[in-house]
Amino acid sequence: MRRLFPDGIRPEHRQPGRWDGAASPLTFLLLAGAMLLALSGQLGGNAPRVQVVHLGAADLVVHDPRVLRNGEFFELRVAVTARRGLADMVVALDPAQWRDVTINTMVPAADKEDFAGGAIRLHYGPLEGGERRDVKIDGQLNPAHIGEAVGPIGLYDDERFLGAIDAPIRVMP
Repeated sequence: MRRLFPDGIRPEHRQPGRWDGAASPLTFLLLAGAMLLALSGQLGGNAPRVQVVHLGAADLVVHDPRVLRNGEFFELRVAVTARRGLADMVVALDPAQWRDVTINTMVPAADKEDFAGGAIRLHYGPLEGGERRDVKIDGQLNPAHIGEAVGPIGLYDDERFLGAIDAPIRVMP
């Protein structure tokens, strides 16, 4: 005897269902919601934040990401324009913000690096009034880094504190 359907398949399986051949509204809404969330920048991938502070002796500009995903590569740029001569331009980084971060490149390299006053200090030497120095740091977040990395980026003229910019970065899994 010849069968019309294989074992386990009955004629009602061939009858079109309510959503056959069309996308489910629920699937469409879930996909649209995921796309809107991604486009909002709340999960990373957005343009860097630009912060500017005028400190009297110098102007400090920091380009940094607001939201990153762990394992992601990132770029931090610090620009200092001296309004008057600086004996030793020092960029100070909070070590809490740099835990579980691998630094791949730092251009230009600091003349001297040390740890003082609870900060990683990068010494770049003298900076004449009106002169600008840009520092570019490329890094990668280690997979263990999740949560908020909070810490200031400070500017010193040798040992004299000029000011800082808070640079919190939210790290998503």
